[in-house]
Amino acid sequence: MKRKAREKKQKPDKPRVVRTMEQQQEYNDLKALARAIAETAEGKGFALFIILDGKPMYLSNAVREDVVKTLREWLALIPKDAVMIEGGTGRPLVEDPDPFRGYERIKLEKLCVQIASALEMRNEIVFFLFDLGDADTGNLAFKTNIPYARESIQLWVDAQP
Repeated sequence: MKRKAREKKQKPDKPRVVRTMEQQQEYNDLKALARAIAETAEGKGFALFIILDGKPMYLSNAVREDVVKTLREWLALIPKDAVMIEGGTGRPLVEDPDPFRGYERIKLEKLCVQIASALEMRNEIVFFLFDLGDADTGNLAFKTNIPYARESIQLWVDAQP
């Protein structure tokens, strides 16, 4: 029986990014960090704003549009003049009407603090952890060691298309 060769689909050419060895190493390190966070995050979405060697970086395992939407909701809950205190954790939501949902949020906050604590030892960070998927559970946790975190996130969100 004769078999036909499969036709290869033509993919559009991606623009080739030329990096120096140092830039490539930094890129590889950031990808490894993102993978490590995603594994530790136990199926949750994350967005990390981190300052490395004076340069702000953004890492996430979620679709950017979803992160922007989530952060807009977060910004609506945090007062515009908010200054984050030492420890930087916050609970912008009031009482949880559903005790189970409250328990799930507390678990999320605990995991968020655990991951962020390792990241903030040497860097300035704003770290968000949230539920992924179609279900709108509204669970979101954050931790930061930057007093002006709300302003920084507002600037980033405003710069997104």
